[in-house]
Amino acid sequence: KAPPSDRARDAESGAIPRVRQESFESRDLDETRAYIGENFGDHSRVPRARGAFYYAQVAAQSGRTAVGKARIRLPQTMRAAVQEPTLLLPLRRGDTFQVGRRTLGCGPLTAVLLAPGHDYTCHSPGNDWLALIVSGELLSEEIASRRRGRSRPWRFKSVETPITPGRRAQLVEFHRRMHELSDAPAGVANAAAVASAELDAAAWLAGIIVEQSGEAAISEPTLQRVERLERWVDAHLAETITLDRLCALSGVGGRGLQKSVMTLRGQSP
Repeated sequence: KAPPSDRARDAESGAIPRVRQESFESRDLDETRAYIGENFGDHSRVPRARGAFYYAQVAAQSGRTAVGKARIRLPQTMRAAVQEPTLLLPLRRGDTFQVGRRTLGCGPLTAVLLAPGHDYTCHSPGNDWLALIVSGELLSEEIASRRRGRSRPWRFKSVETPITPGRRAQLVEFHRRMHELSDAPAGVANAAAVASAELDAAAWLAGIIVEQSGEAAISEPTLQRVERLERWVDAHLAETITLDRLCALSGVGGRGLQKSVMTLRGQSP
């Protein structure tokens, strides 16, 4: 992820979009926590065994797409929430994700798609990962073009998704293209190649989401109701909050509230 100062300068100067490459490697747990928290949002990481800690990451990021490879050594539990739709593919089996009460398994041919705003817990024995992050706005535009005129609001879901060998090869190709573009000189031709890579990645991920029902419809009134309720909760955290009180405030029954919050946050109220 580019430093905020660099992104601000690009926006102010109208600079031609480019791909930035960044690598990080550490054997220090606190340093790793700080790096991931600064670049990817709130994050916690707790080792579950004794031994030498190690984390490494190589990423390439444009304005709307990022690809990365990460290596984790030592069993550990991570808790976080992604900021943009994120697909994670471990290269070996053994990792599980907990989103609310659901457990999502993954492996070399099963990826996990994490929706923005869904808190998750990952239990990992230590693994190597491929990651693809696509801007929610770009991805939504691509999915909207496939929805054949359906205009009802919707949100991303956190789901398991099978990855065929062919799709895995395409994911690896996205990684190659993005890292190759990071070495290319800035210019109009490079900007066109970056835009093409972004659109190809969005189309690839949109196809998976539509195929795996990785989107959930939600009406605009329901969306506004839940957002108002969340603001109320934030302002009353010191009080006892019950499901009955939430239903009374939102004006819907328990089942309706459960469905709405599950759609937006991936877990029960």
